[in-house]
Amino acid sequence: MNLLTGVERAGILRAGIELRVFDALADAPLTAAAAAAAIGSDARATEVLLEALAALALLEARVPDEPGGRTRYALTDTSRRFLVTGASRYIGGLAKVYTCDYVLDSVKDLAGAVRHGRTLLEDDAEKPGHPYWREFAEGITATSRATSRHVCALLEEWAGPRPTLDVLDVACGNGIQSLTLARRFPRARVHALDWPNVLEVTRRTAEEFGVADRVAYLPGDMFEVAPGGPYDLVLVSHVLHFFDVPTSVRLLSRLAATLRPGGRLLVNDFLVVSRDPLADPASRVFSAQMLAISKGGHTYSLEELRATLTASGLAFESLHSLPGMPVHTVLARAAADGSGR
Repeated sequence: MNLLTGVERAGILRAGIELRVFDALADAPLTAAAAAAAIGSDARATEVLLEALAALALLEARVPDEPGGRTRYALTDTSRRFLVTGASRYIGGLAKVYTCDYVLDSVKDLAGAVRHGRTLLEDDAEKPGHPYWREFAEGITATSRATSRHVCALLEEWAGPRPTLDVLDVACGNGIQSLTLARRFPRARVHALDWPNVLEVTRRTAEEFGVADRVAYLPGDMFEVAPGGPYDLVLVSHVLHFFDVPTSVRLLSRLAATLRPGGRLLVNDFLVVSRDPLADPASRVFSAQMLAISKGGHTYSLEELRATLTASGLAFESLHSLPGMPVHTVLARAAADGSGR
């Protein structure tokens, strides 16, 4: 039943976030009537939603001992950490991304995507400036911060002694990854490449991080915009899964040519690292989502990514896991560059 009611469960979570139910309960437990008044909704319907959220262990239902007493609803440790707006680990935006209309529409005919080998959506996310990418950039803030801390620590020893740190952030989204590096390394300069509507989000992040004076913007299609360079570091974060191998090779070949001697290309992405689906379920489910939403996307296996890097003139260097997340980081260098520095 959990599998059969997956859509309903996602909808319940999405409703709780959109109505700011968790924010309303942040200060104290409330009855359904009080919660309805706080969020401006129907009392009966609010009780249905609160009961459903409690059934999913996202709220605690405090049932009174006395007959006729009213149940009060409280946050759980999980909902307080992850679902209250402003919490350091808030993932409400990520939940909205995964349950947005565009994604839900794509999986309605997953069988059709399997038959045809690609998305059947007419509103193709590869169209210039598609609104999904701005929503995505704004929604993944919390996970971007976690990934960025990991990347910063990973690159510390390599980046620390470098005389320059020019960074190209490809399909940069909110820019948190490259801008975290800029905040950590004062000599770093970031070149942020994405659609103009998404770069509006990047600009806000640059201002927030206090590094706006060290950021240049490259608006447009990552397959067509002149990338500039040379760069010490090229970031390709959550990009390749949207494309088939030949398209990824075309992109990575362009980027490999921009690397300075000793430079690195970094890929962050879902990866299939085990041949046992039960040992690595998130990457498989994500691959099905990419089939439904893209023309040729899927989750790459590690072997497939290594071959893609090689075909692009890059040499695989190392693989790193991100604790607590189904995402991996791969470092590569230009194949012709034997410096290793």
